[in-house]
Amino acid sequence: NMIQRLEAPRVEPITLEEAKLFLRIDHAEEDDLLHDLIKAAREHVENETYLYAATQVLSMQVLLHLASWERVHHAFLYVTPVQEVLSVECIDKFGRAKPLEADRWQWVPREWGGYVRTHFVKERAVQLKVLVGYVADQLPVALKSQIMNRMLVLYERRGEARAECSLSFPRRISL
Repeated sequence: NMIQRLEAPRVEPITLEEAKLFLRIDHAEEDDLLHDLIKAAREHVENETYLYAATQVLSMQVLLHLASWERVHHAFLYVTPVQEVLSVECIDKFGRAKPLEADRWQWVPREWGGYVRTHFVKERAVQLKVLVGYVADQLPVALKSQIMNRMLVLYERRGEARAECSLSFPRRISL
């Protein structure tokens, strides 16, 4: 699956005040840095877990799988939470996209993401435009904690030339 962010979140899931309290910072000199660290930490956790902490629009190219028992194709999405599938386009063998009418596909939500069920298509892939992410007051504590911990590591390593670290996350976090 190729995932591209079309619209970034308008609001980060962690406020500047929360970050400063967590990092025990009581001055404003590093506010711009903290904004950048909040964003970087959120993006890192989202990329590692496919759990999207803030509302945003993604584009994804997904292979279709034939469900022979139903005679339909499924495009599985392992991103969570999906608020809405905005559009579905079929990708032909030349890589060209053409819109699929709304009556020829259906979104089937699941705990792990969900899938788009397509009817009467011969193409093997679809391009999806999807609205994903938790709304601020519904962000699971475990996901928020992962973002805060990643932000802490980035803050502690802010003086290093490369702020990467060996901190990694499981693809799935128990929420």
